[in-house]
Amino acid sequence: MKTCKKCGEEITADEKVCPSCGTEVPQGFNAKPWIILAIIILVIMEILLGRGPGAETKSEPTVEVVK
Repeated sequence: MKTCKKCGEEITADEKVCPSCGTEVPQGFNAKPWIILAIIILVIMEILLGRGPGAETKSEPTVEVVK
């Protein structure tokens, strides 16, 4: 439950407008879309840099000594 800043009435958290005075209730910051966007950007960067799934690791060539 939230409290309306204008009239002081208690309102549910999902309401956008106070039912008693009609004042718009500010909604909180929603971080979920930003987290999803950050994950997508990181995956794209990993693929572009060649470190994505299935990327082979670079290894030094083996040298055989012949006698």
